[in-house]
Amino acid sequence: MTDGDDRSLSRRAVLAGLTSAGAVAAAGAGVGTRAVFRDGERVEGSVGSGVVDLRASWVSGGSDASFGTVRSVGDGGSDAVALSLAPGSNPAYVWARTRCRRCTELERNLRVTLSLVADGTETQLFRGRLGDARATLGDGVRLDGSIAPGDDWRLTVEWELREPLTADATVSVDLDFYAVQTRNVADPETFGPGWTCPTECVDRQPGTADLSWVGFCAAGGERLRPDDLRFAVDGSVLELADAPAALGTVLLKYGTNLDVFERASPGRFVAGSGDTYDQRGPDFPGSGRSNPTPCPGNCGLKYDVDGGGFESDGCDHD
Repeated sequence: MTDGDDRSLSRRAVLAGLTSAGAVAAAGAGVGTRAVFRDGERVEGSVGSGVVDLRASWVSGGSDASFGTVRSVGDGGSDAVALSLAPGSNPAYVWARTRCRRCTELERNLRVTLSLVADGTETQLFRGRLGDARATLGDGVRLDGSIAPGDDWRLTVEWELREPLTADATVSVDLDFYAVQTRNVADPETFGPGWTCPTECVDRQPGTADLSWVGFCAAGGERLRPDDLRFAVDGSVLELADAPAALGTVLLKYGTNLDVFERASPGRFVAGSGDTYDQRGPDFPGSGRSNPTPCPGNCGLKYDVDGGGFESDGCDHD
């Protein structure tokens, strides 16, 4: 889940990662890899030991539309992710996770309920503050039982604002899913996704300078426009309130360092907490990026913090 003060719960992309004792992975990917697929798409992999074809889609439809905003006490809503296996797939264990805790106003004031409805039987996974949900579920949880072809599973999310916010917050949903076939797997936790989150929220990493520029790189073949993004910069922190599904990577430049955040979605980005690369001349060795070319090979937008505007636009717009 993401939020727009960290301001969203994002419904941009559902991650379905496939691996197993039988080495089921996304087509074309290595064993144990994970791949991002948009709502309504599926992940299919096969080897001699079996096939897993996990499908995930939002019941309400769409992939990057907002669920609306909340500000006043009582504002809320709900949606669900439908999970299913294609005919011919092996039964599978499924893990789910939220994004990691960000310690924001919305996380304190928004109450959420997450429940799994599996073939008519409902199991509540969490009920409480959004921040506590992320602290509890950010490392992932294996859903009870196993899903088989023909089963109808839905992970429902309900939210309600219990305390007022200082500004409107956009609500969407960001969930990750990971599946392992049950065949030849005695202990599913042995083949779990290994997700982890920091134990604490940090607004500024020690010794970090303020941000000088911020980069937004589109996923391969996608395009971004400045008007697609809603964000604010405060010192060493980027608050990304809204972004389209086309967003792939966020970059933070501060001092002589560049932080890279892959598979980015709306939320809070803090200098010093990403994959950090040191600057040498205009380049950041090991990242393939530079000051003049922050998003090589992809559409990229570069925002100059001091100037308060986009100083370069690497996207070809119609």
